[in-house]
Amino acid sequence: MPPNWDRRRQGNDRERYPALRLYAKMINLTGFAGLVVGVIFAVLVLLFAEEPLLDRVAHSAMALGAAGAYFIVVRAAAEIFFLLLDVARNLNATRDLVEKQMASRRGKQS
Repeated sequence: MPPNWDRRRQGNDRERYPALRLYAKMINLTGFAGLVVGVIFAVLVLLFAEEPLLDRVAHSAMALGAAGAYFIVVRAAAEIFFLLLDVARNLNATRDLVEKQMASRRGKQS
């Protein structure tokens, strides 16, 4: 594969489902934003909470764990949308290939 190859942005199918593609990108960005917010929150809890050190560390670890879990779940949801777009593209390509083969067979029989 060439290094600049991207399965999600190839050929005429790039503009095929723009709303679904935009929604998947927004979900993807939400995952990263949630991860960043979770890390910032964990650092703030660790530094500024008025609790014993062990409790601050535990709460920071829980915040990091929650942010990580949110990131994984949201990124998986975004990948499902990209997978659906890939399936649609492959189905259309297969349909076009079968139609071309059927047309060439009809041409040979006549």
